[in-house]
Amino acid sequence: MPEQFEQAKALYEKGDYAAAKEAFEAAIAENEEDARAWNGLANTYLQAGEYDEAYEAYQQALQWDASYAPAWHGLGVALEQLEDFPQAQEAFQQAIRLDRDFASAWNALGALYLSHLGKPEEGIRCFQRCEFLAKGLFANNYFALFSQLPNYPFFSWRIIQNYMPLQDYERWGEYLKQTMQDATPLLAYQSWLSLRRQKGDLPEGQYRLWMGLAHLLMGDPATALVQLNQYQALQSELDLMAAYYQLQACWEFHEPDAAYLQPAREKAAAFLPPEQDSGWQFWKKKEAAPPLPPKAYQDCYYAGMIFVYNDELDKAMACFERIEREFLPAAYQALWLCEEIVQPKKKKEKAALLLDQEAAKRQFTEGLQPITLSLDDPSPLAALLPVMRYQELADAIEVLHFYSEFEGNPFDFEVLNSREQPPFFQLWTLPAQVEQQIFSQVQEEMKGRALEKMAGSAAAPLAGADEALAALAQPLDLEQFLFLLANFVAEEKLTEYEMILSVLYKLYSGEDLPADNATVIGERARAILGDGLAGILNLPEAHISLSAILHRYESRIAAGKLLTLAGDFLENQTSLTSFSYFREQFEAFIGDQRQELEEALTRSGAS
Repeated sequence: MPEQFEQAKALYEKGDYAAAKEAFEAAIAENEEDARAWNGLANTYLQAGEYDEAYEAYQQALQWDASYAPAWHGLGVALEQLEDFPQAQEAFQQAIRLDRDFASAWNALGALYLSHLGKPEEGIRCFQRCEFLAKGLFANNYFALFSQLPNYPFFSWRIIQNYMPLQDYERWGEYLKQTMQDATPLLAYQSWLSLRRQKGDLPEGQYRLWMGLAHLLMGDPATALVQLNQYQALQSELDLMAAYYQLQACWEFHEPDAAYLQPAREKAAAFLPPEQDSGWQFWKKKEAAPPLPPKAYQDCYYAGMIFVYNDELDKAMACFERIEREFLPAAYQALWLCEEIVQPKKKKEKAALLLDQEAAKRQFTEGLQPITLSLDDPSPLAALLPVMRYQELADAIEVLHFYSEFEGNPFDFEVLNSREQPPFFQLWTLPAQVEQQIFSQVQEEMKGRALEKMAGSAAAPLAGADEALAALAQPLDLEQFLFLLANFVAEEKLTEYEMILSVLYKLYSGEDLPADNATVIGERARAILGDGLAGILNLPEAHISLSAILHRYESRIAAGKLLTLAGDFLENQTSLTSFSYFREQFEAFIGDQRQELEEALTRSGAS
């Protein structure tokens, strides 16, 4: 690169945009065909709010190098500011075509879909890809999106855990509450399955498949794809059901599907009818496919779904028709295909067949019913598969609904409109006593890990909270501190309020804060308390402990309030020589708010 361009780039990165503009202009004078210099100049125009000039400069950059993705991204930004939203969309998409790992372009396209194009579903897919590439760099956009579109509970919960500062929990309290209410039953059940797996009571493959399907359903395709890949790696041959959902995760996640599609199509081809000989002869009947054993019905169904995914509708129909009288979901998909490929006569035949089958089964015509999660169910998938099937049959159910409404239903039942069902993730329920059983098991596991880690050295039986807090005040590294804390909480020697205060003091006392500058102390204390506690909650070794305790939204909101108050308190502190002194001074500072916070934490812990 020319020296002039490097100087301009350095000035821009320092935020000296006026000087950078002059330097980029000098670089262009030196080499008019330098697309990067034109792009840099356009960026300075953007910073100055000169969008017409930025547009022209980006066009110059692309004239000299049409494959330069940053210029397409910048052009999209300029077009968005000029309110040419369709062209901005095309520019962002072109940047992504040239570089599909361009996080800023994914983020910009997602924001455009959400703010100006009225396509929130497309927006969230862009943000999911952006999160995978850039992690928390654009986290505020995720929060803004989810506050308007709160129907991705697992993804939303992971974003909240990983990126939302605890101080912001109160601001997003209603959304946080809704997300946790939607996600809690399956999250608690996931904890139970994890414990079963660790004890050898649940095969690894079943656990991975459950995790993959649950995360796909609950809006986290990146995690789903990882889990489904791990499941497939444990199988002796390709599982067609998992292969189909891998493809779905690819599509939702904008991941290239070629690596998954070809093996799936090859396996699916085994369910197609035999090849017919060429040369039609009217006395020869078409050779029928041999009947399938019942165990193969599901694989044949997913073979058809894989062909649908690849837009091979004739092959899909062949798979569905092969089992439509024995496997109800296949009959629904065959009806939907008749609608898609416009075969009205055949559609009537399929609808009549379906109504006849549903008259006896009523499996999909009455909508999804509440599903109570049972800890005794030998098959974890039993709670997921009805929802998976209903979701993927929604279009077919809609076809049957309109047919039965306008063409007539000879039976005494109605087909409910699939579009009017409640959100599926609100159907899973976990009785309070079952949730408490899971929570108790998690606490027992937490206690066992703590005792094993501490090897009895600092985890000896203690009389009560005072001695527990004194033990935590010893010089301990972070890992020791966490496991000791986990043990004390499991033994109910500490309340959640005391636990959080202990963590706050641990973080504060572990930093060498300058004693002579109150402003610096306050700024660093806020950073320590915000990022530090959130980081501790997400350490792999601490996941089974602290995040299991702070599992209710009331706890997290209360913890956020404590962080804010502690940051304000520490702005005027230069020396806190002991935990007891810290607690005494801090509680005097917060006054009556202490009772409110303790009550919130007690309620959430008891529930």
